[in-house]
Amino acid sequence: MDKETSIPYTGYKISKDKVIYTTVYNALQYTLPVENADPATFEILSSIYGKDKHCVFWMHRIIERVDPETFEVLQGDYAKDKDQVYAGTDIISKSPTDFEFLSHEFVRCAEGILFKRIPIKYTGITVDVGSFEPLNQYYSRDKNKVYCTYYGYDCYNTEVVDTDRDNFRVISGPFAKDIKHIFLYGEMARQFDLDSFQVINEHFVKDHRYVYFLKSSHIKHTEEVFPVIVEGADPVTFEIMTAGSARWSHPVCGYARDKKYVYRYVVDWFTAPDGFFHIETLPGADPITFDDEQPIDSHEIFNRVMNESNFLVSIPYLNVQHLSLPGWQIIGQAGFANLVSGIIQILVLIFLCQSK
Repeated sequence: MDKETSIPYTGYKISKDKVIYTTVYNALQYTLPVENADPATFEILSSIYGKDKHCVFWMHRIIERVDPETFEVLQGDYAKDKDQVYAGTDIISKSPTDFEFLSHEFVRCAEGILFKRIPIKYTGITVDVGSFEPLNQYYSRDKNKVYCTYYGYDCYNTEVVDTDRDNFRVISGPFAKDIKHIFLYGEMARQFDLDSFQVINEHFVKDHRYVYFLKSSHIKHTEEVFPVIVEGADPVTFEIMTAGSARWSHPVCGYARDKKYVYRYVVDWFTAPDGFFHIETLPGADPITFDDEQPIDSHEIFNRVMNESNFLVSIPYLNVQHLSLPGWQIIGQAGFANLVSGIIQILVLIFLCQSK
């Protein structure tokens, strides 16, 4: 009988004559052969690391110049042997004895401060390594300054926050404050009232005037990250109800309510190029008696909004704020160069369609 050991969804499977690695990406499962692995001596170290008597593997790839006998898994993507520290197949430090976890995201080592495997110095920021401390997954500080590290278009960025270091406090996630301002991803968010500002959850915040819907709670890449006002919502009575179920596993779907209305929202990063973010009131729904266990079909909502108006979309290299369908009427502003680039792409697409 074949020996089979596995980690659900992501990990290794060992049979009599082979080792395979299974991973999930964008809700699709992929099975990859682990070339040159010896099934008889293969040992599963974690969901991403394994080794046999000759080699160490990260997922299905061999890690070069590693010592299998002293190799050990640390936290997350990190591992080490007697000579080096690894993140996947990359060598990130030559001094394993000086390697220190400051948090889940930040590491201090002989080479400096790392954020999710990436040296902060590569972003153009020089920090004082000895006094550096993380405040949460976004904010950090040293004896001189406060920093914000966030995910942009396709890489992590670190910026100096223009604030009073000694009076800077993290509120929640990418939100922070000092004695004068609220900050979102390290930038002053002047639309919020400092004294009454509250974070409701990762998608909603409020002050004494408005409730705001945060389109993106994890990625900063355009001005669209900043919250938009939920028109008509009452800040005093607004609350999140139990999240409804979703047709797919990846959208965040749920219900909220105040004294007058029930709201339904969808946050979906995979449906459209820049994601699909939508909130709407449910006509006729009673905030007191509404059943918040009703399933939310994000696919139906996406298709309906696509055929109406005010759908947020970005054609590559062209930041289009709203697209009215049908008719392809562009509403909003974009830089001239981006506009020209986008028009060229649309013309090429039309030409290719006509050629068929």
